[in-house]
Amino acid sequence: MKNSKLHSLFCAMILLCATLFALSGCGGSSTAPAKSNDPGKPQYGGTLKVVVATVSSLDPQMEAADEPMSRHIFETPLSLDENGGVQTGLCTYKYSGDALTLTLTLRDGVKFHNGSPVKAEDVAASISRWANNVSFGKSYVGKYMDSISAADEKTVVIKFKSVAGLALTSLAYEYMGAYVMPKAVCEEYPSSPVINASKIIGTGPYKLVEWKQDSYVMTERFADYKATGNKCGGPAGNKYAYSDRIAFYFVKDMDAKANGVLSGEYDYVRNVDNSVYASLKGNSKIKFELIQDGTKPSLVFNKKQGPAANVKFRQAVLVSLDMDAIMKAAFGNPELYDLTGSWAPIGSMYEYSNALYNKPDLGKAKQLLKESGYNNEKVVFLTSQDVSYYYQTALMVANRMKEIGINVDLQVVDQATLYSIRNDPSKYDLFAVGFTAKADPAMMAFLGDSWPGFWISGQKNALMEKMAVTVDVAQKKELWHNMTDLIYREIPVITFGERRNCVLLSNKVNNARYAGSEPYYWNIWLSK
Repeated sequence: MKNSKLHSLFCAMILLCATLFALSGCGGSSTAPAKSNDPGKPQYGGTLKVVVATVSSLDPQMEAADEPMSRHIFETPLSLDENGGVQTGLCTYKYSGDALTLTLTLRDGVKFHNGSPVKAEDVAASISRWANNVSFGKSYVGKYMDSISAADEKTVVIKFKSVAGLALTSLAYEYMGAYVMPKAVCEEYPSSPVINASKIIGTGPYKLVEWKQDSYVMTERFADYKATGNKCGGPAGNKYAYSDRIAFYFVKDMDAKANGVLSGEYDYVRNVDNSVYASLKGNSKIKFELIQDGTKPSLVFNKKQGPAANVKFRQAVLVSLDMDAIMKAAFGNPELYDLTGSWAPIGSMYEYSNALYNKPDLGKAKQLLKESGYNNEKVVFLTSQDVSYYYQTALMVANRMKEIGINVDLQVVDQATLYSIRNDPSKYDLFAVGFTAKADPAMMAFLGDSWPGFWISGQKNALMEKMAVTVDVAQKKELWHNMTDLIYREIPVITFGERRNCVLLSNKVNNARYAGSEPYYWNIWLSK
């Protein structure tokens, strides 16, 4: 017991030192625009027209679709810089000496889009809602939290039952993050998505003007936006709303997207097909950016019921797959992808693969399938053509599964429907997906027990517990290597490689690159 207490105190002191280092690394006042990757001087004006996939809501905590509209409208209590370091967001932060009390202090002058000042009670209510409903919010903050309260109008105090090693990173992360909204909205929608557009009220550089479902989302610059003044890049850097408006158009057809940029109807299309890159590369009317954002084209098995609940079935599928062929079919040009079995991004300190990656053996796959007891049951594979690599990889995998004797029913739905159906284990056996890089690999969505696919594993949970309280880098790397090996033993998911995000742009778009895994468009300006 004594050694355990000493270890906890040691971890807490390391965490405190890391926190102080992070605080000194980014902050202060800054009025200079963010560095541009394109020639020319930043300029204000115009409407940036971005093509996105459909979403079921604009609730930034509850919406699982990987689209960036809400990130421009809402902000998180803390924020991440270009290196994944935790920095000031809506709040500054400070730990107690034992790292069991986290104090968040609102920056001066921050307002909601309706003009009302943001108060500590809004931040506390938003964090509570997120920690009670969102998988990694529950895992890395909620389960460790003893209490959360507004000490005064600017101060939020979170008390932890034990050291929560990923609390800061989780409170800063953008995907389904702890976005701050008015307390009244949190109380009206305590556990369901905000569906009333008039209640989409944030603090970000852009505010919602109109949401026409299945058509577009229109935002405009928030005149009273209060920037952090952080001297860093990434989401934590200053947000410059150069465009008067950002319009997000829901467009499914890839030809319509590409032709729209050529005609001037659209300005920015993320994740274009390799065929578009091949046919338009060198066209003087447009340009491309290839952004290595750590995205992993993947599939997820239903571990709760059906044939895929048997680990030998899942192993059979993995052993059958030729990753070279799958990635080539999905992306064509090797400039657009990398072959890697690592679940952490290429170049990350956590990058680590496993010997089972890309070792196709059809004979072994058929034997494993036989050992699983599979008896020609229909296997439902969900995918979508809204994201081209979802469909192309699923098509290749389905064909390979048929080769080893699996009765595959490949069902193609829109992305929003896929994201809805995958929550019901009675309706599928596997689905296509793309996992984006996380600030810490322990935050990968599929590691949560309740995330679609439902990976329940005692060994996984034991590793998760250790990673959640470990701050030593060498130990964290070793634990993640162990987790990667476990993933390749139990096969809850399969990654085919790593995509390079191919972005199609009109020539008038400047400074289109972004740092991190989640895109943002506030620092883009349009040439006149």
